[in-house]
Amino acid sequence: MSMNIDIVAIQEPAIVNNNHSIASRDRILVYPTPHQSNPEKTRLLMLIQAQISTDSWNQLDFPSSDVTVIQLNSTWGKLMIFNIYNEGECNNTIKLLTKYYKDNHQSLEHS
Repeated sequence: MSMNIDIVAIQEPAIVNNNHSIASRDRILVYPTPHQSNPEKTRLLMLIQAQISTDSWNQLDFPSSDVTVIQLNSTWGKLMIFNIYNEGECNNTIKLLTKYYKDNHQSLEHS
């Protein structure tokens, strides 16, 4: 049974010894921007169907291991998808998202 799912946002993925998660070869793993320098803090990732052209999407930098952002580009316009891990005990991620929007709102709204 095929479900035609193109993008999956995962919270608390299994990260194995080589600091990566496991996915089938028909998926591209997208880690938070700081993953390479701090893999032990990664608490989410995205999986993108490999058949989706890499010319039609890109990852946007975000300064937290708790947020992964991709932007899809097509003739219909642009769409940003945020995968957000927000701890219940603090609002650090919400504060970073607010700052990100304030710092980038013009380019986000007109890109």
